Amino acid sequence: MISAFILDIENRYKGYLPELISTHCKHIDVRGVYHTRKGIKAAIEKKSPDVVFFDTYLPRGKKFDIPKEISGIPFIVLVTASSRVAVDAIRTNVFDCLLKPLSPEDLTRVEERLLAAVEEHNQQQEEEWRSKKIAVNDSSGIILIDIPSIVFLEAQGNYTNIYVSEDDDENVICVSKTLKHFEKELPESIFYRVHKSYIINVDRLSAYKSLSDDHLIMDSGHEVDVSRRRLKAFREFLAEKVV
Repeated sequence: MISAFILDIENRYKGYLPELISTHCKHIDVRGVYHTRKGIKAAIEKKSPDVVFFDTYLPRGKKFDIPKEISGIPFIVLVTASSRVAVDAIRTNVFDCLLKPLSPEDLTRVEERLLAAVEEHNQQQEEEWRSKKIAVNDSSGIILIDIPSIVFLEAQGNYTNIYVSEDDDENVICVSKTLKHFEKELPESIFYRVHKSYIINVDRLSAYKSLSDDHLIMDSGHEVDVSRRRLKAFREFLAEKVV
């Protein structure tokens, strides 16, 4: 599922774009509609989407520019009634343009392009992350941890236990950072918060048991609980990972 925000500063057609996307794009999940740059900036800092639909109207003579608040988003789709603005936008790093009035065919076309592009982008990001390390502080100093070696993370109040396993060598590193800190820092395509107390590395997941209490078996042999509140979303996440 592609996560999307909408930035509609003019707010001239309330609910128009979200309703159309919901009706015609089954693979796009609109997770927020914002009418100010400040509002979308705060939302992106909490959870960055795959794409932003930027609904804009520019008076004649005003040059099109991508707001800096969304410039870091991988894919931006411009929505406008002006062909002049659309032409100007193509010269920037806008992914695609939708001209009003919008048609179901145009929305389907953009959705299909986004599905392919987001999948390719995520694969590239995952490969990059798998070759990286994160630096953490424990009681002995700074430790560099290979991201693939992290099995799961466990909350302990304002501390986090990082369970690391590599080449039959297991270790638990206690860090004075909250689990929420690591939820923001680690790539969401690889790490998933399955419980208020746990984040798992999906690459290290061995089995999912659901006959009684839902819990996960990691390849280290550890068992991790899945909260009922997060269960449906986690199953959908897994379904997208399974080939």
